Amino acid sequence: MSRSDLKRHLPQNVKKSFSVSSDGIKEWTSTGFEFFAEWAKGEFYPTADTDNKEEEEHGLPELILDDEGYAQLPSCDGIRLKDQQELVRMIFHAAYKDFTGSSKPVPWHTITPCPSQYLVASSVPDNLLICNPSHMRSKDISVIWRYWESQSVAKKRLVSFIKARPSDMRLNGGKRDKAAKV
Repeated sequence: MSRSDLKRHLPQNVKKSFSVSSDGIKEWTSTGFEFFAEWAKGEFYPTADTDNKEEEEHGLPELILDDEGYAQLPSCDGIRLKDQQELVRMIFHAAYKDFTGSSKPVPWHTITPCPSQYLVASSVPDNLLICNPSHMRSKDISVIWRYWESQSVAKKRLVSFIKARPSDMRLNGGKRDKAAKV
């Protein structure tokens, strides 16, 4: 490309300094993140006061805990996959919370490679690959749900932990002696 070609392709407003012609861009970059954060909050974490009737029909049932803090199996009829995954997560979290004495989330990256070291054998079916419930497919949710229904009928706990990360254990949690170190 010759120099004459370059001169023909220069922008028309070259005489304006960059700072003058880009005030709008500067303003957007300084406040754009805040606008994005507000939008993302509403998009990904909707509040309960939305008027979406479909959401009301297929809302997440309340998780009921027994006297010992373990989850009782709610009905999952007519619930979307995303909400079924959330119910499974809540059931695991209730058991982990009871075992550790803290409200820390279940450490799925630690448990997934070797669930038999962390969960009582009767907590999940043998043919199910344990992973973060948000990654479970509909088929996996159905398998674990049917298994838990049989556990519920037999009056057994849905999920029980036998080990936790030491950092998740509360010193006065009551079950600390049962937890082995990772």
